[in-house]
Amino acid sequence: MFAAIGILAALAAGARTGRGQRIDTSLLETPIAWSIYEAGSYFATGEAPGFWPKICALLGVPALVDDPRFRTPGDRVTHRRELEALLQPHFERETTATWLDRLEAEGIPAGPILTYDQVFADPQVIHREMAVPVEHPVAGPTRVLGIPFKLSGTPASIRRPAPTLGQHTEEILGELGYDADAIRRLRSDRVI
Repeated sequence: MFAAIGILAALAAGARTGRGQRIDTSLLETPIAWSIYEAGSYFATGEAPGFWPKICALLGVPALVDDPRFRTPGDRVTHRRELEALLQPHFERETTATWLDRLEAEGIPAGPILTYDQVFADPQVIHREMAVPVEHPVAGPTRVLGIPFKLSGTPASIRRPAPTLGQHTEEILGELGYDADAIRRLRSDRVI
């Protein structure tokens, strides 16, 4: 995502200046850039965000804060299965919506983990056409993922399903300059 944004920024600059440039990003910088909430809290207070004590208090399990298995984020990852087993019964007592409200009220960033049936039933996902119906020649009516960006002037669209094996071979070879005889020879030799 950030590589694409960098490319677009470089293209915009190139249109103004007439010069190209090197684009550099990394897997290190990406999650840092995504930590807007945590970084903002750290920059404002100078303290590392401490959601763990707030979560434990909210769930009614304050003793877990000082449990050596869960003291640091690394410890909680190492002992994840044990921690999940301890927390799950507490989360199961209320709906996801209730927990999201409570977490938000405490200033704890959270979001639901949805199953795919929930994702594709979501009104916003439907509105944004992220599951598009297509008619596949073998599978019949099915859906494919939609276009994850929308352009006002040149909107993209899903016009056909994924091809069957070899469906476009002749078309592609023709575009590459092969004539019909060469394509027939390749087929008879089982190269394609």
